[in-house]
Amino acid sequence: MNSQKFINFLDHKGYSKNTILTYRRAIKDFINFSGEKNAKQLSPKIAYNYVSQLPLAPRSLNTRISALCSWFAFMKNTGEVIDNIFDNSDLRAKTPSSIPKGLTPEELNTIWGTVKEKYVNHFKLMLYAGLRVGEVCRVASDDIQKINGIEWIRIRGKGNKERLTPFLSPEPIIIPENRTSEVKLKSYVFRMSKKLGFHLTCHRLRHTFATLVLNKGVRIEVLSQWMGHSNIATTQIYARLYDVTSQNAAKLFLDTKTN
Repeated sequence: MNSQKFINFLDHKGYSKNTILTYRRAIKDFINFSGEKNAKQLSPKIAYNYVSQLPLAPRSLNTRISALCSWFAFMKNTGEVIDNIFDNSDLRAKTPSSIPKGLTPEELNTIWGTVKEKYVNHFKLMLYAGLRVGEVCRVASDDIQKINGIEWIRIRGKGNKERLTPFLSPEPIIIPENRTSEVKLKSYVFRMSKKLGFHLTCHRLRHTFATLVLNKGVRIEVLSQWMGHSNIATTQIYARLYDVTSQNAAKLFLDTKTN
């Protein structure tokens, strides 16, 4: 089984390096398990046996299945296999539905008093614009534009899709001068979390942005666009009973300040 054409396809589509690495690992692990050279010889039973022996948590297991399902869908389209043996909902694990927990005001104050100066602007882009860690590491000065007094960031996110996201801070955007990698930024946040004694990740800063925006009354459809979610159901996990007009949503956020 040759997966390189599929990997090239993902790269052409603009998938992130981390996503491609996840797919590579999944495919390599399955090939080692199956021991088959011809993908057409693989049966649904092999997919079931493979999934059954994986020592993964439910979300990680479903990510692995999704990667392999995408690979087999690609091979089916190119005529390399007849059936997608991973296109079976029974293979997937049930995951508990949980609402992401945003950072408290006290935790945010602790963060701003602790974070190294070289990472302050990285943190602001995640907290005040909801950027993914990879997007923070790629954003450049040319991506900033001011519209009606509000700074917007042009982001090329997952699947190479482009969107505009507002920077919802009274202070102007400062693009980090020191370029860093996703690995280094995540590693710093991990060490900082251990030092502070509470759960902190780059994604939790993004969660906090979503929670703050909804608390200000911004409609979920607007937030979904800002977050770059391809499916609004992803955004709905943040939803509460907030429902006000989406007109001038970014201005609403900036004009309504909380202590």
